[in-house]
Amino acid sequence: MWTRYGPARVGTLVATVMLTLLAVGCDGDNPPSSTARQPGGPGYPVHITHALGTTVIPAPPQRIVALSDGDLDALLLLGLQPIAVAESSGLTGISAWATPLLTSNPVVLRAGDNGVSAEDVLELRPDLILAGADGTIRNLYPRLAGVVPTTAYETDEAEDPWQATVRQVAKAVNLVDKGEAVIRDTQAKIDAAKAAHPALARKRFVLGQMWDAGSLGVLRTPADQGVRLLTELGMTLAPAVVSPSGAKTPRIVPLSNLSPLTEIDVLAVYFPDETLRAVLQGRRTFTSLAVVQRGGYLALSRDQFLTLRSVTPLSIGYAIEHLVPDLARAAAGRNG
Repeated sequence: MWTRYGPARVGTLVATVMLTLLAVGCDGDNPPSSTARQPGGPGYPVHITHALGTTVIPAPPQRIVALSDGDLDALLLLGLQPIAVAESSGLTGISAWATPLLTSNPVVLRAGDNGVSAEDVLELRPDLILAGADGTIRNLYPRLAGVVPTTAYETDEAEDPWQATVRQVAKAVNLVDKGEAVIRDTQAKIDAAKAAHPALARKRFVLGQMWDAGSLGVLRTPADQGVRLLTELGMTLAPAVVSPSGAKTPRIVPLSNLSPLTEIDVLAVYFPDETLRAVLQGRRTFTSLAVVQRGGYLALSRDQFLTLRSVTPLSIGYAIEHLVPDLARAAAGRNG
């Protein structure tokens, strides 16, 4: 399954080129405390029910760890700072869209294909672990939740809409009204972007990544976060790639037979290795596709791709500025 950034987290999908870890202002023996305004007011204990159980938060949390971009971004938009985060994209291990809102120096926890180390998290002495948008929390949950209140996804790994994550985080820190304001503001941005780019309306798209020199992996479930965002912008996942069985894993399309891509309007592809881009663009089966000849093909940059793999209020704002105009040009046949 494509998780935050792809199959088996970053290791398989985006490789590890984007995960150069720099522990920002980190002292492993003396982890920083949050200096931001802390949640307050009545309402505790808070009970949060999710797919892995029920989390009880007995008092306003003071030392919060965020194990996903979605949890981190929601926390930052609510005006709070974490003591630690799971590594993401960017040279510091924090995404380009979250970095501007950080006023503290959180510990950046190295993440492998199976997530961060539970021991590394617990050594920081957190009193709340936010993992509602973490696609690897199932493996970590028994160890973490037995010690610290820990949240998890509500439906399935990497499938909760961004609104659900915002609401879950807002409830955990007793800022429910502010969470709803974040949702309204973000939805207004999506609606405005849709209105500003009518070329996207009803355009059939395929979102894929080239894993190796012989095949292309394409998303095929409408439940995927990135697919949902593009749908909200007016586009439609190409019927030819939608799985009738509801399969969540990407469809593997061999370069020797790209027939599933014949009746589409926009083809957006990410290449973790630039040599793979040359391979695809040099194949006759690719160059002869109508969508390519029509100017509907878009090679995605790393950050553009990541905004569709980890959909949060902050990444949505980044996508609207840095991705949507390119998608609109492709939809209008002006790429290439």
